[in-house]
Amino acid sequence: MKFSKIASAAAAIAAAGMMTVSASALWVPVKDKAEKLHTAVGSSWMVVPFFDGVAEADQGKPVGGIDGLDYSKISKISCTFSVAEEDRDFWDGAIGGAFVLSINGGDLGCDDHKSDKYDTYNWPAQEWWGVVDEDLDIVSAGDDKISAVKVGDYTYKVTSNAFENPLANGDANEIGLIQVAMADYAGTALCQCQVDKVELLDTSDNVLVTFDGKGNYTLGGGSSAPAATDNTPSTPATNVDTGVEGVATVVGVAALAAGAVVLSRKRK
Repeated sequence: MKFSKIASAAAAIAAAGMMTVSASALWVPVKDKAEKLHTAVGSSWMVVPFFDGVAEADQGKPVGGIDGLDYSKISKISCTFSVAEEDRDFWDGAIGGAFVLSINGGDLGCDDHKSDKYDTYNWPAQEWWGVVDEDLDIVSAGDDKISAVKVGDYTYKVTSNAFENPLANGDANEIGLIQVAMADYAGTALCQCQVDKVELLDTSDNVLVTFDGKGNYTLGGGSSAPAATDNTPSTPATNVDTGVEGVATVVGVAALAAGAVVLSRKRK
């Protein structure tokens, strides 16, 4: 980030009396969220593509599935996000967190009846860190983590590596719950970002289903919601050195490190 931009941002903060800031870039809260979007506040954006309604620990999550979606093919997660317009003067690219594809229930067990495979598929996470935006002189990508690439002005896309899917590898023929989360826990001091869309991909990067930022979904690569949401349970198919030199440094906010946070959201 160019120094003139940093200085301007710092001046704006001082003028607004905002020298004490929270070192946390959070997802912009979602209003009027769709049924499948279970969590959309703070550091977590999470949809529930399938829930059979059995597990006591998960009551309150949306019950039902998505007609036409072959759950056994889910392998990767892709998230496109953008910086909130009012925060763009302060943007330094310092953001990170984790992809989560959590599958349990059914043959994997749940609650007090967990199988020996339960922990393998319940809440596995892949960390991601930083963005690359040459137009803004931002290269905050981490060498050992997945990073986001620019796809538009202040808009970035980050894609996970492949997750193990128990329906694909034979560890389960039936499951009870699928959760897909984008956790933001590294962040930057002043900027909020919003989830624009999340896509679930197969091993060949074909888009299986797309969720918009509110959790509306459509099969394939679209972004609009279907006319109605299926609420009927069904059995799924079997088939840093970050280079952070921006506003956080100017206002004296402590440096943030991706991966320093232990994921503790595993279902009990």
